[in-house]
Amino acid sequence: MIRKVYKKNIWKAFLLVMLVTSCVMVVSCNKTGSLGKKSDTVVTHQFPNTNWAFEERVLDFGFDNLDSTASYEISFVLNYDKKNVTMDEVPIAVTLQSPDGMETFVTNTLRLKEDNPEFMKEVNGMTELSFVAFPKKNLNHKGKYHIKIYRKASNADNYGFNSLTLHISKVKNTQ
Repeated sequence: MIRKVYKKNIWKAFLLVMLVTSCVMVVSCNKTGSLGKKSDTVVTHQFPNTNWAFEERVLDFGFDNLDSTASYEISFVLNYDKKNVTMDEVPIAVTLQSPDGMETFVTNTLRLKEDNPEFMKEVNGMTELSFVAFPKKNLNHKGKYHIKIYRKASNADNYGFNSLTLHISKVKNTQ
């Protein structure tokens, strides 16, 4: 009789351990993105009164790099009201400045009113436009990096913009 109860409790303990292990594996697998990427840094700038004001034409995002051997994808998500945005497109320049002062830049034009399902999605009635500034950038210095986004559009204020979010994700090195 004691042996049966003991075996039953061991079996229950084993099932409990397996259940907990399975849950941990599912949760940890969901934290990694689609291509083996894990988001390391996310920084969001909110536009007051949905206005990307002329005074904010240069947005500066700072972040610390602790791993000088990794490659990163540096991308942005612009959240805006497609129906009420006051611009059709936003020409931008993105500058990445390393701790030693070296700069790398790319330019892009964000087309706000075109339908492009590869880069756009609707979220809570707003449009999110994603763009990758640097698909695989080696940040080979430890320390503080700065990413600046220069809005090269008109001198006027521009309404309909909610936020701009910087995503820095470590990418898997394939050799």
